[in-house]
Amino acid sequence: VSLGLVAGWYYLLIIFTLCLLYPILVWQSWIAATILCALLLDMGVPYENPKMAPNAFCDSWVFDAWRAYFGWETVMEQPLVPGEKYLMAEFPH
Repeated sequence: VSLGLVAGWYYLLIIFTLCLLYPILVWQSWIAATILCALLLDMGVPYENPKMAPNAFCDSWVFDAWRAYFGWETVMEQPLVPGEKYLMAEFPH
């Protein structure tokens, strides 16, 4: 379930948007319109990197559960320099 949410959250947003459009168009619901407007306006807010430890995600319970299920391992070929930007790649197959 956790991997599905991480990998498919945007599909859930599309489904949620379509589900909100129905009451807006059929019943002219102002509550659904307000929720949809808030959702669309939130998409326009600039993204700011979270203020957390550099390995917070890799040390989280979600990543531990994925490692246990998929047999993943984290390989660091070089030490990471704090403050630099890095790309995390996954190769599950």
